[in-house]
Amino acid sequence: MVIEKNRISRFLVYSHSKLKIKHPDKYKLLENLSQEMNLMFFDDINKLHSYLHNNKSKKYTRNNLIISFYPVLDNVSHSWVKNDYNYKNHDLRKHLENSLALGICDKPKDSKNAVYVNFLDPKLLARASRPNSEYLIKALKNKSQPHKKLNILDATCGMGVDSFLMFAQGHDVFGIEQNLLVYSMLKDGYDRFKLFCKSFSHLIQFCLEGSLVIKNENSNEYVHNYLRLKEHALNNIQYPNFDVVYLDPMFNIRNKNRALPNKKIQFLIKILLQTQPDDSPLISQKELCQNSYLIANKLIIKMNNNSLKILDKKPTYRIGSGKSCYFDVFLIQ
Repeated sequence: MVIEKNRISRFLVYSHSKLKIKHPDKYKLLENLSQEMNLMFFDDINKLHSYLHNNKSKKYTRNNLIISFYPVLDNVSHSWVKNDYNYKNHDLRKHLENSLALGICDKPKDSKNAVYVNFLDPKLLARASRPNSEYLIKALKNKSQPHKKLNILDATCGMGVDSFLMFAQGHDVFGIEQNLLVYSMLKDGYDRFKLFCKSFSHLIQFCLEGSLVIKNENSNEYVHNYLRLKEHALNNIQYPNFDVVYLDPMFNIRNKNRALPNKKIQFLIKILLQTQPDDSPLISQKELCQNSYLIANKLIIKMNNNSLKILDKKPTYRIGSGKSCYFDVFLIQ
């Protein structure tokens, strides 16, 4: 994966004119994001176009990313209403038409190509309802207690796909995402999913007995704090070990000739490079892996054939073929 660091993206925040009136809470969220991330905020499309036009000569010309709320129905969920699960009832269509997602796109108002967290994506829901075909779910299972409800820490939550797949199997998942923008998109996506389930839970083809909690924090700091609290606790009941700590080291790629990942991952990488360009992900992930041994019964690391080793230790076993990705599982005594 080759990402040019000298072409750091310029992030702009845009709110269309009706958002402030119809959805003041969403308008306020965009305002807060622009202030906390020190980004320019536009509530007039003409001013945004004028700004982009006047800055065409600068190096950011083709690297603009617009943070805004985009209509969900214009994107992948449209196939729900047309095809999947025979979603032709009026109430569902009305719900999706009124649904807005916090996302990013390289063109203003280009909602069909916007990237956002969508737990209502038919493809994702199909994966969640067929757990036996998911390597990650196989890696989670304990042979002696295959149906046990697990307490899982997803220390690299990202866009939340893997967290959602684990949650969909009835597990309690605690996801951590350090980046404020990614966290905000993730929280917005889960809030929309919960709102959907209030009225249309009968359309979800998996159990909703698990929980998904998302926190905006540095994973290493969280693990350090958890360890400190555990040491001072009167007993292990207060701060028990996680059944599983899960890591997906997105930056951990060694093959520079490898094709670029999908658009969602490219945007995610651009966000992280813009907000954390000087961090060393591999070093922090090694530290996180080492500390995970102290708070978990099992450590799972998502890898592929181009991944660099994070740990020198040999995994207890491996799940997956390695063609696209596989999961190294470390059982902790």
